[in-house]
Amino acid sequence: MTEIRPQNGSDCGCDQNYRNFQPRLGMAYRLTNKTVFRSGFGIIYAEDDSFSQQAARWINQAPDFVEYSMATLDRINPIMTLSGGFPAVQLPATSVPGPAKVGINIQSPYMPDQYSDQYFADLQRELPYNILMTAGFSGNEAHDMIIPMNYNLPYGPASTPVASRRIFPYYTGITRQMPMGNSNYNALLWKMEKRFSNGLSFLSAFTWSHSIDDYIETGNGTGNEGAVNPWDVGLNRANSYTDIQRQWAFSAEYELPFGKGKPFLNRGGLVNAILGGWQVAPLITLRSGIPFTVVTSGGITNAGGADRPNRLGNGALPSGQQSIYHWFDTAAFAVQPQYSYGNSGRNFLFGPGLRDLDLSLSKFFNITEKKRLQFRLESFNLTNTPAFGQPNANIVALGVGQITSAGAPREIQLALKFIM
Repeated sequence: MTEIRPQNGSDCGCDQNYRNFQPRLGMAYRLTNKTVFRSGFGIIYAEDDSFSQQAARWINQAPDFVEYSMATLDRINPIMTLSGGFPAVQLPATSVPGPAKVGINIQSPYMPDQYSDQYFADLQRELPYNILMTAGFSGNEAHDMIIPMNYNLPYGPASTPVASRRIFPYYTGITRQMPMGNSNYNALLWKMEKRFSNGLSFLSAFTWSHSIDDYIETGNGTGNEGAVNPWDVGLNRANSYTDIQRQWAFSAEYELPFGKGKPFLNRGGLVNAILGGWQVAPLITLRSGIPFTVVTSGGITNAGGADRPNRLGNGALPSGQQSIYHWFDTAAFAVQPQYSYGNSGRNFLFGPGLRDLDLSLSKFFNITEKKRLQFRLESFNLTNTPAFGQPNANIVALGVGQITSAGAPREIQLALKFIM
């Protein structure tokens, strides 16, 4: 008989995996007194990024689990109260609810742990004025990522309803968590760093990278990324949602050269109290856009997967032609014929980039030898540059190609902190 519940406290409902091998290899070589080469490689195993009922080995589901929903007569007064008790429930259930009323989650007996191969190589060079420059390469490949596969979908498009063509018609979905996902990330890195000296420190870093995967990342609001053909996950291989190909960040802290002990207005008293001890700290971020998927809707394919159009052209507009009213070439896409798969891929167009400047201004006021008061003036998005969202990518919807969302505008805050 098939085991459907734990036999004892150590029964995981799976084949235990004791074969994980996680080697690490690293090396460093000093080329000159001011130049060092470093490289490393490692295999790292990990648990799932998120845990849910569907990812658990033992979960409550039919026939051992019955869930009741209690409506109201007028959306105010409940039909049932706790004082009246719950209705009688028989477990295990003697029957399964009517057709297409129950979803089932199943697991493979052997579920390998997801793992990644991580590697890097960089060259570090000490420059004048206490500046360290690093140029290098970094990458990782992730394997055996968990993909929820619905084994109760039809094998292709057809004119009849999806429900009537399910392999097991008495169930809505039969979801099996499969270790099939893969991703690949590679990047060129450049960094310049100055440790705090002479009143100044800074960090400047640029990344030129590319990320590819064939599964849907969780928890980042990525809609419409499901596989067009759930039986062929390889068709979903494309740019990752996290594929930010170019990014530069710069942060610094600078003590203004005014007041006691500084090059200018080197005096105490009222002058130092007003002008001395100020620090300014900018944070600049520039990055390219995030990819998105062009879709259709309305169940045109009628196969249980995502609906995507036919791609007739590139779809990307030159930067000089892009605007929030027309971000991509909508004429490069056509609604796929009914009951057929569209040929358009996943995540091949990119949304707006980001330009952001945050700035803080702070000063310490000495009260006693051990007690100080810090004043801070902080501005987020100082230039009030809009951080536009992704365009409407549904070609059968109103406003296709338009951007109707943006991030937070400029925010300014004042703070006082007492330090003992």
